[in-house]
Amino acid sequence: MKRRIRPKSGYTSFKIHNYHYELFAKEGNVASVNLQDAKGKTFAIAIFSPNYGTLPQQYEGSDGIFRVFYRRFGLADVIYMLRNEKPVYFHYWHPDGSNTNIATTSEPVGEGEQK
Repeated sequence: MKRRIRPKSGYTSFKIHNYHYELFAKEGNVASVNLQDAKGKTFAIAIFSPNYGTLPQQYEGSDGIFRVFYRRFGLADVIYMLRNEKPVYFHYWHPDGSNTNIATTSEPVGEGEQK
């Protein structure tokens, strides 16, 4: 098995090619968005928890999949970005995930979205 080497600090980045999201009926209004690479392999799960309480710490699981936590009110913004922007990237900040983000690249002002 090939071992991935992670930096001690800085970003590990992935281009998001595909995604799917789920809304859970029994989990206190929790939702998740699986972020996938070009081969359809999930590399990160964005978990949207209720808009109160303390969020868990971001982490990379033993399966190599990153888990990042957001407030539930941010779900619509992430779905909008995934539907309407291109390209979109996932950046995980090492060592503790504290500045992890989902982001676009620089775009010209007034470009509009191309279909």
